Amino acid sequence: MARSLFWRHVLACAFVLSLSCGDQVVVRETQAACGNSKVDGQEQCDDGNTEPGDGCTDGCRIATCGDGIMRSDLAAGEEGYEACDDGNDEDADACLNSCMVAICGDGVARLDAQEGAPNFEHCDDGNASDLDACLSSCVLARCGDGLRREDLSEDELGFEACDDGNEDDSDACLSNCLLAACGDGVVGPGEGCDDGNDDPTDGCNNCVPSTCGDGVVQAGEICDDGNVEDNDSCLNTCAPARCGDGVMRADLAMDAPGYEACDDGNADPADACTATCQAARCGDRILRRDLQPEEEGFEECDDGNEALGDGCSARCQVERCGNGRVDHGEACDDGNQSDTDGCSGSCNVARCGDGIRRNDLEPGQDGYEACDDGNRDSGDGCSTRCELERCGDGQVDEGEQCDDGNRVETDACTNGCQTARCGDGILWAQAEQCDDGNAEPTDACLNDCRLARCGDGEVWAGRETCDDGNRV
Repeated sequence: MARSLFWRHVLACAFVLSLSCGDQVVVRETQAACGNSKVDGQEQCDDGNTEPGDGCTDGCRIATCGDGIMRSDLAAGEEGYEACDDGNDEDADACLNSCMVAICGDGVARLDAQEGAPNFEHCDDGNASDLDACLSSCVLARCGDGLRREDLSEDELGFEACDDGNEDDSDACLSNCLLAACGDGVVGPGEGCDDGNDDPTDGCNNCVPSTCGDGVVQAGEICDDGNVEDNDSCLNTCAPARCGDGVMRADLAMDAPGYEACDDGNADPADACTATCQAARCGDRILRRDLQPEEEGFEECDDGNEALGDGCSARCQVERCGNGRVDHGEACDDGNQSDTDGCSGSCNVARCGDGIRRNDLEPGQDGYEACDDGNRDSGDGCSTRCELERCGDGQVDEGEQCDDGNRVETDACTNGCQTARCGDGILWAQAEQCDDGNAEPTDACLNDCRLARCGDGEVWAGRETCDDGNRV
């Protein structure tokens, strides 16, 4: 009796389940996986690939500067471009927090290099001025470096009235970077004497010996020609004429030793009159600093030669790609660093096959590139004309038997760009009655793609008992 009740209970449950379930539904759980093109679980993105260097990393996190993965899908100038990514927040190493490579002039002094190393920086003020506390070479300014600081007032420590780059105290600029002056105790240019005082009753008054002008070189005099001519070899102060005294000699031929083309009497070697009293010119190896870019004679550089292609042109303009001028060795220069327009960041004219896809043109414009894989090979997805190779583009690419440029599956060229044939499983309109894609002659579609019928010589399985192919 108990066994009978048990089986009744089982049968009842089975009946109830059969009524409630109806058709069986099977649910398969798909495990979330980065790279499946679906944003699952904790994923921020999923682009369906395993490329770590694009906008979505191979860990399915949105690419950000500082994640330790350098993006490789963007060109310089594009938003999000990274030249480096060291994954830390240290701004004073080789890779800035902006994911740009550290360079002198970026405004961040590097702390990761030892003094003497090529990339060591004493300072970095982020500008190209050589006239402040930090030179454009990222070296601290100092008296004697040949560059006069202009960022300090006279009463501030480090002020320089001049800087001629030497330690000679007998010229117009003293070794402490102050201008030579009568009364400083140093016989400078144009001075016949300098006793360091202002006593008019001694042998040197106002830096002129008391006996100057009598034509006799007496004690305390360096020269005395007894005339009032100031532009010969002996000045009216009984000082020998010299470059920098502010008086241009007129008694010498151009090729004679001591000839002066100019003499402005200052200690500035980088203006129109050099420290050797020659007129400044491009190619004299002295960079002029007294002119603005729009003024005649302005120099961006001066390497002392007129050679082209060495970084400084024969017109003393910096030769560099991106300055907007076509310099020696450049095919073009559009003034930017973009690699994806008509002139690359290396100043070469963009061309199909250079490995850089142009993005400055619209489809149909001359030079437009849909792709550029850097080779001249066909059949690799990018044609020799920098067009995407795909079935349906109307061009027979490598691996294609045909390409009629349409998506009609039933004409002479299939959508797989293969020539239509009997047995390919695709009904070729107006050429085939059927096409079942097999080699079985006894079914409803013969091997020559005709519909099976009585009298075709093939026994149609399940429909015919015989077929001798005749009407006898």
